Amino acid sequence: MTSSSSPKNRIMLSKPTRPPVTLHQFATLHVMLAHDNVSYFELPYPVEPWEYGVVNPVRPDADGMVEAPTGDGLGIELDWEWIEAHTAGKMLLTD
Repeated sequence: MTSSSSPKNRIMLSKPTRPPVTLHQFATLHVMLAHDNVSYFELPYPVEPWEYGVVNPVRPDADGMVEAPTGDGLGIELDWEWIEAHTAGKMLLTD
């Protein structure tokens, strides 16, 4: 909680250190925002090559802050059309 007793929903963007995995980024952002002792979130630059399969990628605003997505679950909206087009194989699991 911030000093105003409202949930934290923004965090400062820091310099990138490693390529992200998009689903992992969404989960990490939520965990980071749940703690008061975390101030920076890392994104790669340029961001576009790493935003595959997602309709609503995490992007900083004009102040360099990123916000928690507001959708269901982690807030990630997957681009199923892109995922299907780039699927190398499928496995059917049965009982």
